Amino acid sequence: MKDKARVDLTRGAIRVMGTAKQRLMRAIGWAVVNYKILNNFEAWQADPARRRRKPRRRKPFTLALEHIRPATPVVAQANSPPAA
Repeated sequence: MKDKARVDLTRGAIRVMGTAKQRLMRAIGWAVVNYKILNNFEAWQADPARRRRKPRRRKPFTLALEHIRPATPVVAQANSPPAA
């Protein structure tokens, strides 16, 4: 029986095993990621409207405090000490 991988270099005949395969796959993956980042950056540079960020709306200080400490009055509990 012949091993076709050792006879010729037709498609799919090359076997890559071990750390070489992992390094090759990692290198291809990084190349794809870098290519996508480059395309997005070029599209961002080409369109000036995409560069501008929307201004953030700031909440008034009193509304910010209400999220931290609600404005509801504290109800006295049954065993609480008397109010001074």
